[in-house]
Amino acid sequence: MNSSQGLTISAIAASAPRPYHRAADFPPIARCIRAWRRAYNKEFDASQNDGEAEKKAEKAFRSAMPVLCSRQNISAFIACLVYAMLTQKLRDREADQLMEAANLAIANFRHRA
Repeated sequence: MNSSQGLTISAIAASAPRPYHRAADFPPIARCIRAWRRAYNKEFDASQNDGEAEKKAEKAFRSAMPVLCSRQNISAFIACLVYAMLTQKLRDREADQLMEAANLAIANFRHRA
């Protein structure tokens, strides 16, 4: 298209999605982080037990992850999972199992296409 059709390169560039400079700026990751923090703080305040607080926080993080029902959700799920792996919000074995679930979901969508 050219500028006579109403679209210019600068207009296209202006409408492109902005990159996320921090993981916490990506809404699905931000939701998981909030869930982890809320659960950790609530449990730690109640029990003063770091191990128990981390267990509750891990569960909350998992519960906040996107459902594997669409390609967009699978991508967001993987982004949350990678964030959790890099920041040690989930245990390695659990993260491996969740990545396997994401791979199954990806295979399911490929099979449908």
